[in-house]
This record gives sequence, C-alpha cells and structure tokens, in this order.
Amino acid sequence: MSFDWQFGQFLWEVIVSLAVLGNGVAMFFARRSSANKDALSELENLFIQTMKEEQMTRINSHRSVEAVLTNLRERINTSEETLKHLPTGNDIAGVKDVLTIVAKEVSELRGAQSGTTRMVERMNDFLMSRSSP
Repeated sequence: MSFDWQFGQFLWEVIVSLAVLGNGVAMFFARRSSANKDALSELENLFIQTMKEEQMTRINSHRSVEAVLTNLRERINTSEETLKHLPTGNDIAGVKDVLTIVAKEVSELRGAQSGTTRMVERMNDFLMSRSSP
C-alpha cells in the first residue's frame, strides 16, 4: 500500500482550511463577545451614572426637606414659647370679672361726683349771689 502524496496534500489542505475556518469562527465569536462586553460595560457605566445622579437628586431633595422641617421645628418652638406666656381662658375671665367690678365702682363714683358737682354749683351760686351788689 503506497501513500498517495496528492491525497495527503489534499487532506493537509482540508485540515488547514478547517483550522483557518475554525479560527475565523472563533475570532467572530470573540469579537462578538468583545462587542457584547463593551456594550454591557457601557450600559453598566450608564446605569451607575444614572444611579449616582438619582442618589444625588435624592440627597439634595432630602436636604431640602430637612431644611424645611428644621425651619418648621424652629417656628413651632417659637410659637410654643410665645403661647406659654399668653393669658389663659381663666386669666381672661378673671380680667373680665375685675373690669365688671371697676365698671360698677366707676358708675357709683359718677353718681357721687354728680351730687358733689351739684353741691359745688349751689355753693358757687350762693357765693356769687352774696357778693354781687
């Protein structure tokens, strides 16, 4: 059995062609995989950037809400401090009672003053009538 060199060369060319074809297919998938990795990496970076922006927006929003709440707390504390020093309903009722008593006493004083005024006018008239010739 003799070896046919042409057949051997044909087999060698087939093997080399298959190797080159396999290498081409491997390169195709490697490039495709690399492109996918690049696309995934880009997508991941975009996602991370978006999340960071969202987080900063939330932090800024949180700071704004916190500032508003701090302002409201201060206003409430100031209002509560002011309310501590305001008169109560009982205090106002007591003032009303005192004013009622004062009004009665002023009325009584008016009556007394009215009588005194009439007496002084009579004395004045008497004295004026005596001193006139």
